[in-house]
Amino acid sequence: MTDTLKLTLLDDHCVIDMCSEVTERAALEIESAFEKLFSYYKYERAVFRVNSPGGLLSALRHILEYVENWRATGVKIETQVTFCAASAAAVLVSFGEIGTRTAHRHSSMLYHHSRIGGTASVITASGANYLASLLKSTDHGLVNHLVSHIARGLGGPILFASQGEMRCKLLATQGATIAHKLELNADVSSLRWLKPTANMFRELGKKGSLDLYRRHLARRMDADTSMDLREAYALCLIDCVHGVPELCKSPGAMLTNQIDEVLASSTPEKRKSSNQCQPILLADVEDQNSAEAEAF
Repeated sequence: MTDTLKLTLLDDHCVIDMCSEVTERAALEIESAFEKLFSYYKYERAVFRVNSPGGLLSALRHILEYVENWRATGVKIETQVTFCAASAAAVLVSFGEIGTRTAHRHSSMLYHHSRIGGTASVITASGANYLASLLKSTDHGLVNHLVSHIARGLGGPILFASQGEMRCKLLATQGATIAHKLELNADVSSLRWLKPTANMFRELGKKGSLDLYRRHLARRMDADTSMDLREAYALCLIDCVHGVPELCKSPGAMLTNQIDEVLASSTPEKRKSSNQCQPILLADVEDQNSAEAEAF
């Protein structure tokens, strides 16, 4: 146990509680915790509970590297947001095991693009152009990496699109019940994002191109505002809201009865694309002005 992390050892899994900013120190402590839990104690499943306002992009990338390294060995790292997950912390939650990424009814989530912290010197016009290019490159790489993880976990673009459409339909048809349990406005028409999101997934299903989702998610991150848990669920950024059974149906359960129908109605090209979702790693970038690219 440290100031950043609390580890709980249970019979069949372990729990990692993180209650701090996403800093380089936190990233190193998480790396060490993974080694202890998965290598020494031989756990094969961990629940990573996050309560964080965000932090450094460099720290997030370090954590994700070790999440993916251990995942490649067969370890399952499930994620939860307890009270708050903003920026880097929200992205970290979304990189959890698909089907397990959970929020609580009153959790707060915020997704946005990278930001620049303090610089060591006055920024010139050329320096500003460089930083703008750095941010665009970083944002593009992070979004690509996240989209690749989600689509791969849901079975490729076509099944991903089907999952998204089903989630939107669920919110439209059971919106009042869900809103009541979340203690929110029960008027589904107030969810202005729902129809555009459903249309995006419909087009994704027809074209099999993840670019549609990438652009949609990038625009939403541009807004830099807190995200309704229902929208995070619709966008497949989380899979469950604790205490709301309607929003805790597993991707497998929702897709089981529709996979054959989806594949039968798709073209051979689309079926091929659904199996070609390759991981896209974050581009390595450095800031020559010693500015730190931050996720919060």
